[in-house]
Amino acid sequence: MPRWSYLFIPWYAEPKKYRMHPPDGWNPNEDTLKMAWRVHQTSKEFVGKEVTLDRSHLRWWEVMYNEALENNSLNLFLSNYSYTPEMGFQATTKSAVSHDVLDWMRAGTTTGACYEVDGL
Repeated sequence: MPRWSYLFIPWYAEPKKYRMHPPDGWNPNEDTLKMAWRVHQTSKEFVGKEVTLDRSHLRWWEVMYNEALENNSLNLFLSNYSYTPEMGFQATTKSAVSHDVLDWMRAGTTTGACYEVDGL
């Protein structure tokens, strides 16, 4: 519809929010690093510049993600603190596939590439 404009605001758009001081010697886990890489790759489209999350953002994300996982509320966390538009669309009911598996599958996807088939 012409009167509607699509707008997606990721959780990291305001750099002063969603931070947690990491303890000495803390290193983000592999899933957190994958999230940070995805943010870096997609941020220009959503906030107009490439964003590299700092350690305090990574710590916040990892703690909140793990807390949501333990509370079986990962779908709600991801819908409220998404870093891609697709992530914001989460089912609010029980699923046959757990939310952490769905998130793992979603995080591992990449943008498709066109290809040509000779002779068609």
